[in-house]
Amino acid sequence: MRTTKVVETDPRSERLYTRSFVILLATQTCYGMAFSTFFLLPKYLEAVLHATEVQIGTVSAVGAIAGVISFPLVGVLNDRFGRRRFMLLGATLVTLTALVMLRLTTVDSALYAARLAQGMSFALLFNSATTLMSDRVPAEKLGVALGVFGSSMLVTNALAPALAEFVAAHYDWHVVFSIAAAWGVLSMVLCLLVHEDPREVSGENAWAQSYALTRSPRARVAVLSIAGAGAGFGVVFTFHQPYALRVGITHVSGFFVAYAVTALFGRMVLLRHIDRMDRRTICAVSMFVYALAVMAAAWLRPGLLEAIGFVLGLAHGVLYPVFNALAIHGVAPAQRGSMMALYHGGFNGGMAVALLLGGSVVEAFGYPTLFVGTGALTALTSLLVWRSPALLDVR
Repeated sequence: MRTTKVVETDPRSERLYTRSFVILLATQTCYGMAFSTFFLLPKYLEAVLHATEVQIGTVSAVGAIAGVISFPLVGVLNDRFGRRRFMLLGATLVTLTALVMLRLTTVDSALYAARLAQGMSFALLFNSATTLMSDRVPAEKLGVALGVFGSSMLVTNALAPALAEFVAAHYDWHVVFSIAAAWGVLSMVLCLLVHEDPREVSGENAWAQSYALTRSPRARVAVLSIAGAGAGFGVVFTFHQPYALRVGITHVSGFFVAYAVTALFGRMVLLRHIDRMDRRTICAVSMFVYALAVMAAAWLRPGLLEAIGFVLGLAHGVLYPVFNALAIHGVAPAQRGSMMALYHGGFNGGMAVALLLGGSVVEAFGYPTLFVGTGALTALTSLLVWRSPALLDVR
């Protein structure tokens, strides 16, 4: 059987902040400014298009579903053909999404198509960029490296919604989406400057490699567990906006700022002190804190929104990179793209299911029931992480 040979530079011989790494960070940051603008999409749907809770949940779920479908495919393509070309495709799709939003006036098929393209763009760029970065980092530094790399996206999680809300209030939403398109174009340009080591690719069946991972108990438990976190993340990020408007909170970008600031603290400061601890314990504890933040949204009122973002950001800032490192540890380089895809796809899968059901739950039982129920599910998932022998830290 022919195998896939990846020609890579020894990661131990390189500094973390090389020229190519910095360009990769800049590429993802510009993409993140375009992508994170859409975090305010639920507010836009509620305030401008007058969408129902079911429509808001469904439109949001389409993006997550696109990730569920795209991440495994992107992982296989990354392992088979490389990373850089798919980053460029992702940047192109998010740019087109922003341009389509300029012409929409109602919740229709074009909106769902745009949301689908946006979800696919994230899978393409984020999985490809993260995998390209992980090619150069030794296992013992992977948790910190993932935290540093993911911080560029966290910065945009705060800046883009704050900028979008300011621009929408002082100008209009057309300007918001025009700015998002400009960020997307800049990301496309930077993609052309990203360096990727040459790959000697053969006819190895990448689909078989990816399928082999799904038979691993460690991979299955990791995907199921991160799906629980994805459900909590999706419900809070999406439904806090229409709920906030209902309880008299008109400015919601403070949530994203608080979330991003504490997530950055978790990754850039806290993670450096705890990454050598048992990763399974770290993940279980941070996921339980995650669950508390989700449940707290049931009692949303003025002044509490930022506090929820604060707690959620701290938990997510630690959980996502540490759990990512726990899931990918021991995976062969030729399968890293596939494992990254399963991990990110699991997160998006949990988010998609929660969002698809969330609108109906709200209409039938109210927002508090949705937040408490989803938070309880995430708490149960933290127990799975804590007790599962498949997730033992094998460093």
